[in-house]
Amino acid sequence: MTQSSSGSMVQIPVDILQSLVTSIDALRHEVVNLRQERLTLQFQTPNPATPASTITTQSEVPRDDTTEEYGKTFQCFNKLPPEMRDAIWRVAAKAPRVVTAKIAPRSGPESSDTVYAPSALPPMLSVSKEPRKVALEVYTCFTDPETRLPRLYMQPDIDTMLLLNRDFNRVFQGKARKMWRKTPKFKHLALDWKFCHELLLHANDDRVIQGMFNVLAITGVKVVSIVLGDIDESVENVAFGSPRGCPEELRCRNLQAFLIARRGKAVGECSWRTIVFLISEYMQAILDRNLSVDRITASVPRETDNALQKYANGLWVPPRFRYVTIKGQEK
Repeated sequence: MTQSSSGSMVQIPVDILQSLVTSIDALRHEVVNLRQERLTLQFQTPNPATPASTITTQSEVPRDDTTEEYGKTFQCFNKLPPEMRDAIWRVAAKAPRVVTAKIAPRSGPESSDTVYAPSALPPMLSVSKEPRKVALEVYTCFTDPETRLPRLYMQPDIDTMLLLNRDFNRVFQGKARKMWRKTPKFKHLALDWKFCHELLLHANDDRVIQGMFNVLAITGVKVVSIVLGDIDESVENVAFGSPRGCPEELRCRNLQAFLIARRGKAVGECSWRTIVFLISEYMQAILDRNLSVDRITASVPRETDNALQKYANGLWVPPRFRYVTIKGQEK
């Protein structure tokens, strides 16, 4: 939506802007080719006043570094209308990202922990004022502004938070629950597979499983990605891929027993799709068991942070689980 010279509001569809950018890019390449042809003809055409021994062949045409550099950059971006540049920046900012995050402890009885970004900020926040203004409108800050830790910026609906902490109390208990209540809600969470399976090993511990369910309900997470392999904390541009091969490395006793009881197969004999489906069934079975043990019904008042109570009242649905690998780190 842009404002014309007459003061009325004009809406420019994004597909038209993208088509215009594509046409400009094609025109830029055409100009580069024409300039290269001109240089070639300039050095190939013989001059009658020039001896034949001094004529330069095509293989001897000097390399034009400015032409090559010009072909890699779009020099006219700043000449585009402001509303078109703004639309381009917004399209660029909408790309989903995997953002590495850590939970840092804070001292003081009234203080809560905070989540921060150990990696670099999104590039758009450090390019110039124009993209930074757009990025601050698109991204949400998850870090407590009172701290001096590197701030974590995410798009809550499409970005994935890859949490590097592997301590249950740091993530799901104590000050963590207070922190998650103050943190904006987001839909995608990624955890280390060893950490996730350690939680499954303690699925019979009500404190552990209740703490995990409560945090998932508070944050509004819809998808939990279980990251296979070792996570390199120094990696900044993280991307997920689908796992390959047979899941033989999944050695969780509770999960093994559940799968064998449901399908009569061990983990190593199942496909990844079957494992993901049975993980969801496993979590559903834990929820139903805890509801029965605690005798929770939908008659209790709805104003509560208890995930089991929200589940009984139909106000919360457990997230979907999936297995992923980090691209470049697959075995």
